[in-house]
Amino acid sequence: MNSKDPEYKEHRVETDHGQILKRERIKRGLSLRAAGELIGISHSYLASLENGADPRTGMPLVPSREVMAKICAAYDLGTKDTAILMNSGAEEDLLRFMAKRIYELKATSPAKYREILNIVMGNTEK
Repeated sequence: MNSKDPEYKEHRVETDHGQILKRERIKRGLSLRAAGELIGISHSYLASLENGADPRTGMPLVPSREVMAKICAAYDLGTKDTAILMNSGAEEDLLRFMAKRIYELKATSPAKYREILNIVMGNTEK
């Protein structure tokens, strides 16, 4: 898949952090100010995150993992969107995050945990 492929462009839209943040805020019917209070950050910082750039410099704005964790918790996001938002480009970080989430299944859903381990280990036969 290359950058001229329409599916690639759609995928890029779906993984744009700012668009996901804005979509989730609007889905919850929150203003920037209300969402900022819920998350524990200023509404102006949240607006900058949604726009994807520092308004003073125009440079891409990359929030800390702590801020992203606060946003994900406040919006009660599922694993997929959380993983997308928490991935700031480092594949190893994303894999570690996913591994922790899978390990958490061991206590909450042992059958799902075993199923995922079988997939990871290449044991997909039933």
